Amino acid sequence: RRLKLKLEKVSGNFMTRQGPVPLEMKTLRSENSLLLLLLQKPVRFTFEGVRLKGSAQPGVVGQFSFRAGPSWRFELLGDLNGTDLKELSWVDPQNLSGATGTAKGKFRFVQSSDREAIFGMNLEAPQPGGLLQARFFDVFLPYLPKSKEKEKVTRLVSEGERLVKYRTANLHVEMPSGNRMKILLRIQVLDYNLHLTLNADIRTDSKDAFFQIARILGLIEVKLS
Repeated sequence: RRLKLKLEKVSGNFMTRQGPVPLEMKTLRSENSLLLLLLQKPVRFTFEGVRLKGSAQPGVVGQFSFRAGPSWRFELLGDLNGTDLKELSWVDPQNLSGATGTAKGKFRFVQSSDREAIFGMNLEAPQPGGLLQARFFDVFLPYLPKSKEKEKVTRLVSEGERLVKYRTANLHVEMPSGNRMKILLRIQVLDYNLHLTLNADIRTDSKDAFFQIARILGLIEVKLS
């Protein structure tokens, strides 16, 4: 009667270049009447339990709002809610295969008709940490000056797929504009007594770098089963 939407136990395949990733969502509901879409006013939706199909994890929770019309706007807020890193390995199977550890954090994505996309994420893997492939740390090498620390990382990367123990990790990603991304990554590696910090400011010539990266990963090719 109020033209509100409520869905339960939604499942589908998230299509990536590596193949389909089966996902499920516990609930999705609109907090406002869908009639507001016709009036070009924002409608807010909430969701919970977004996770790999059959997972025992609580899954991602959050909300998003959408305003239709020429001045459209979309905003997404999410909370990883204690997701295990092994459930995120599909993002980069080559480097994240075998990864473990609880991941806590929030992310935000905003896109509108009159401005570039904005993205931000804070991710933390607290103690006791978990495991990562040794070659994952190759990302640090171009940013480290010649030092004993760089020699340690070089030896670590050479071990390839071997899983190494990390104690804590923190990742902050911010995309203040469509052609700029700021990354701050800190991680402690027990096996090599390493405390690594990567602080990068990445700029591209393209104003839609976010969507180009998403296309490369296949993250926007969604098909529901």
